[in-house]
Amino acid sequence: MGARTNIVLEYGDGKQICFYSHWGGNGLPEVLKAALIRGKSRWSDPYYLARVIFCEMIQDDVLGLTGFGIQPDVDEEEYETLYVDLREQKVNGVSYKDYVL
Repeated sequence: MGARTNIVLEYGDGKQICFYSHWGGNGLPEVLKAALIRGKSRWSDPYYLARVIFCEMIQDDVLGLTGFGIQPDVDEEEYETLYVDLREQKVNGVSYKDYVL
């Protein structure tokens, strides 16, 4: 049971990191939107933007031992996976700018 989903950060050349959320499925698009708004000055800096996104995900449970994870591949999803193309600055094919509107 849960509301599992992932945010996949694509770095190009097949490299990616997946941020997993066990309970945040239906709200994760809004979390990503908030992270992109807060991290706008880091849109062209994928390493810092990745941190901003993950911190936005875990902000209310930063010391927790369950609920979130970081992994190399998508696993256990019940809600749509969000794909963040860090080179093209897009979420599921939509520009960051349009995604946050």
